Amino acid sequence: MKSFKQVAVDQSSEDRRVVDLGVCLNEILTTLGPSLKKTPHRAVLDCPAGLIIETAPGALYQIVVNLVLNSLLHAFPDRNDGHITITARRVGGNVVM
Repeated sequence: MKSFKQVAVDQSSEDRRVVDLGVCLNEILTTLGPSLKKTPHRAVLDCPAGLIIETAPGALYQIVVNLVLNSLLHAFPDRNDGHITITARRVGGNVVM
């Protein structure tokens, strides 16, 4: 319940804060569970534990939700086994998703 409350707060805020990216992305995917359950497709997170970044979680939420929902609508028109993989890695001083 705590993570759902944090995601709700993040959605309405543009404030930047330090987060564990894997935890944050997992919480976002959890909120997308009902949308994913309505399809045969799956979303998978590939992010190392402890990837700490400073970000605007609200903006990150909007980006990930839009990418996943658009993928569910448009990426798999003739398939019943679509896989969406969200990968995050530190590359030098940046994080690449």
